[in-house]
Amino acid sequence: MRHVLKKLLKNERGIAMLEFIIVFPFLFLLLFGGLEIARYIVIIQKVENAAYVITDAVGQLNAPQSPSVSGEANVAAIQNAMELYDTMMWPYNNPSRESVVISSVKNEGGMRYLRWQRSLVGSGSVTSVTGVGPTNSVRTMSGPCSAAPFTSEYSALLTGMLPNENMIVGEVFYDYVPLWQSMLGGVTAATPEATGGGGFSIGPRTISRRIFLHPRNGDLVDLPNPPAQPLIEENSPCVGGPIS
Repeated sequence: MRHVLKKLLKNERGIAMLEFIIVFPFLFLLLFGGLEIARYIVIIQKVENAAYVITDAVGQLNAPQSPSVSGEANVAAIQNAMELYDTMMWPYNNPSRESVVISSVKNEGGMRYLRWQRSLVGSGSVTSVTGVGPTNSVRTMSGPCSAAPFTSEYSALLTGMLPNENMIVGEVFYDYVPLWQSMLGGVTAATPEATGGGGFSIGPRTISRRIFLHPRNGDLVDLPNPPAQPLIEENSPCVGGPIS
């Protein structure tokens, strides 16, 4: 027995395997964490690119003259522009995690008005320039309306608008969920401003980017009547109450 024990103590076979077992978890976390960070950066870049492309596509539409004139800024064209988002997010595209909000803001008489807003929202909860969920509002006639209650952030950003200036605001959202949580099915929705991710990866969060552009072919303060949706009558509020 004593001879056998001495033999076992001198036997070095399996030492490499033992070292590998000890080091493997740390190598795995380092590799997986690196892949997750790279994936997160690529998704951010795609969201930023999509925000600019979609907002610019809407900004190039022709200013409407009347609901009957073809080729004007209309709901179908804006819908098509928003639907580009899913294609641009490939291979990370998932309609339930993607949201787009397009808004037209006009500075009239020293007040900023939300003239219209169109949205394409996934299953997540998003807020727009007004600080609440987006509203598919359509206004087709010039006239007075209540100033929109923009958030303090947007009020500060829009303070520099010139008299009678029109701005198209594009907001793009993506509910990011780490790959390992997606595979395990433990996360069904992202949490805005969330931090952490199981101790070694980025946690679920909502990635958002906002673009402010001037329309290129005239003001886009009105939209033609969308199918099966009544117009908002002149002199009715655009959105909400007085600006804070």
